[in-house]
Amino acid sequence: MKAGLYLPGTLEALGVDGFTVDTDDFVSLSERFVNHFAKGVTRVFLPYDELCHNPICHRISFIYGLLWEHENLNPTTHDSLHEFFGHVTSKVLKQLSLTMKKRKLVSASGAPYSGLHLDPDSGYGHLDCIYGKAAVHDVYPHILKALDAHAEDELILDEIACNCVTNAVASLKSKVQTNGSINMTSDPKSSALPTDLEVMHPDNDSLDGEEELIYPVEASDVLNPSEVKTIWDKLNEITPLEAWQQWPSKVTRKNLVKNEPSYHPPTGTDAEKVEVREMLNPSDPVKNLILSMSDLHLDSHWSKNMQDKLHTFITNLAGVAEVSLHTLVLIGDIVEMWLEPMTLSPLTLQERVTRWKANITCTLFFDVVRKMAEEDGVKVFYIRGNHDHEMTVEAVEQLMGKKVEFIEGTLIYLINSDDGQQYRIRFAHGHDWDIFNTYSLTEPNYPLGGRPIGYYVSRAVATTERVITETEEVLRQVTTSLMRMVKGDLGSFIVEMLAKGPLQKRFTEALIERALGRDVNDDEFILLEEGKWIKMSNLLKYRYFQRAIDKFGSSYTYSLLKGAVGNFDDFLSRCGEDIIVLGHTHQWRDHGIKNRTGKSMYVNTGAWIDFAHEISYARIIPPTKSNPGCVQVRRDLLDADGIV
Repeated sequence: MKAGLYLPGTLEALGVDGFTVDTDDFVSLSERFVNHFAKGVTRVFLPYDELCHNPICHRISFIYGLLWEHENLNPTTHDSLHEFFGHVTSKVLKQLSLTMKKRKLVSASGAPYSGLHLDPDSGYGHLDCIYGKAAVHDVYPHILKALDAHAEDELILDEIACNCVTNAVASLKSKVQTNGSINMTSDPKSSALPTDLEVMHPDNDSLDGEEELIYPVEASDVLNPSEVKTIWDKLNEITPLEAWQQWPSKVTRKNLVKNEPSYHPPTGTDAEKVEVREMLNPSDPVKNLILSMSDLHLDSHWSKNMQDKLHTFITNLAGVAEVSLHTLVLIGDIVEMWLEPMTLSPLTLQERVTRWKANITCTLFFDVVRKMAEEDGVKVFYIRGNHDHEMTVEAVEQLMGKKVEFIEGTLIYLINSDDGQQYRIRFAHGHDWDIFNTYSLTEPNYPLGGRPIGYYVSRAVATTERVITETEEVLRQVTTSLMRMVKGDLGSFIVEMLAKGPLQKRFTEALIERALGRDVNDDEFILLEEGKWIKMSNLLKYRYFQRAIDKFGSSYTYSLLKGAVGNFDDFLSRCGEDIIVLGHTHQWRDHGIKNRTGKSMYVNTGAWIDFAHEISYARIIPPTKSNPGCVQVRRDLLDADGIV
């Protein structure tokens, strides 16, 4: 188009020898004319998703064409494009125009030039590999590998990192809290098991007859405001400490379009799919509450003392669901599927469903959720976590009915408010940002039966005669101890050192020993489904750090390691939603974060287990024209031992 219009010649005729991309709207009339002209060209020829209010970006696209996908640029880069592009002369433009019209490109000697042509992956522009916000993970690790192949090793830094991490991992073993009363009655050996069912390739409460609780009485068809307030007051007595936060306001952001590029949901994976749903009638002045809770770990030792608290809460919630509750989001680890001793074969999913239907607390919870979804007009989502990752849509339907929607990974909740804005909430369990619990490093035919290393740490936790701790705490303690003992400025060097075979084995050994409370034996085994089993020595050899580095790069792997101690900052900064609601860590949170859209909020729903210092859940009211909206974490401080 530009070649056909003879714009370079026109510029020369007007005495313009070229122009720079650096400009703004407070310059001369001629500059403003060029700005508006370039803006008009981009509006005509670029996709709607790539439009913005940055005149510098308009000029760059006018001269060179679209060089990036706006989704892949963070706001700081988009605001600093003038630092990457300088002045272009009309002679250069004339030559480019001539090349396009003749459709011929020759070298300086006149020989035809046939250069290498590479098309970017779908969703990427031509320069996203350099300027894109994901380049540090997608591209730079590959560049680094190429440079390392032709550069001298940084022997001093490598030696410092290796010695530091080696000493730290070695000292972890001395920190294992051994308790003789916790040892298993017998040291399990693998010699009596069928060898053909051994997983060789390292790559790859009983019911006590309690009287059944009375099902909560259904709410009347019509509740007056005072009755609703009374019930919410009862709920608030359960979780009396308030932490209100106003919804992050888009109105106060400067230049909305520029600072908030067109939104695209995260892509997800086969193991952790992303589903986008729109909130229906979000501006209802009464039935507008979004409630989210996670990590109940029902039918496990971790939640055996939570029955009364959960019964009181869910019964009262059912009383106001029809009037006040719009959406209930269960974000993972609602039931327990990991805490089984190493010497017992795990139950099948159908055996678990049968067991849950016979469990008083499970039945109460599931029946109330079913009633909310089927009778009270509540939209209910069940998002699986890591401890209930084998849950399926069929199992959810058997337990809670067809109205409960099953989400395998992440839910993006779109709220089109009557104030003209679209608000977004990301709901996910959070385990996918934790190197020990992410399923992104597993496949069904991979070692360890397609499960993350955290599963086997949980099996070790459950093997003690009494479950004295929680898996997340074991992982957090060992990882925190390691990171405290190494130099803080080593960063991704830590994971590169841990990826080495001997260090990886000793680190995993420290995790298992901390979970068991004793030393491990290489001949011990862990029983899997269908009679299969894996020897401890093979488990300890599984190199998940190396697998993560090969797939994501060192920097991303280090972010996953930080995620294991509940530090999700690296991932949160890349989110494009207004509110990010997670679980997994068993520790509630609510604080502002800076990400590519400006200011957003991170909320963690905490947990309902005996080891939690506080039980908690999240309450969200979306913004409307008459209400700014708010986010609240309700929580209740338990006694000093964490047991109700």
